[in-house]
Amino acid sequence: MIKYSLYNESHYEAKLKVTEIRNKYVFEYPCENNNDCTDYVITFSPGVYKFELYGASGGSSTGHVSSYRYPNGSCIEDKIVESVKGNTKCLRQSSLGGAGAYISGTIYLSNETISYATIGGRGIFDYKIQEEATKQCYAKENMIEGGYGGGGYAANWYRRSNFFGSGSGGGQAAVKFVKNDLWHRVIVSGAGGGADSKNGSLLGGDDGT
Repeated sequence: MIKYSLYNESHYEAKLKVTEIRNKYVFEYPCENNNDCTDYVITFSPGVYKFELYGASGGSSTGHVSSYRYPNGSCIEDKIVESVKGNTKCLRQSSLGGAGAYISGTIYLSNETISYATIGGRGIFDYKIQEEATKQCYAKENMIEGGYGGGGYAANWYRRSNFFGSGSGGGQAAVKFVKNDLWHRVIVSGAGGGADSKNGSLLGGDDGT
């Protein structure tokens, strides 16, 4: 049995997004903004628990990400993705953001335990100013914000009306016990990186994936 709430209940837009199915709980990203959010606080009664975490995807020029793609262009098999309830397919396109990782683990808790769950925000693909490779492109206010949960920022990039944008990184999914800080993480699922631009050729010099 568990109890849950939002870590910052006064956050201006955060809402509980939890689905309960028998003894299974699905925690979704609780905010609309990709990089400004809050964690969940979860109290576990003694017992055995299985965790399944999915990292957020990186920003992509097409709005879609591919399953993990090997250097030769082939992908991890769809049946493997489906076996862990993943939602990606193999896409043979350039300039795609990366898919978040999946991890699972089982733990026995002998005492009531307070935990903190970070659900990562997705990376986004965009630009802020119509400049490329200038000092202003690397000013924080002009960079593309990474997803909540530590997603990396992307430098601004704009060349012309049909050749612009860069993708920021997605945020991690993580569960922390006792204290809500990096040193108390017990399980973490990494996120996907962002695409580098809108144009490029698959497996070419500017693949950008």
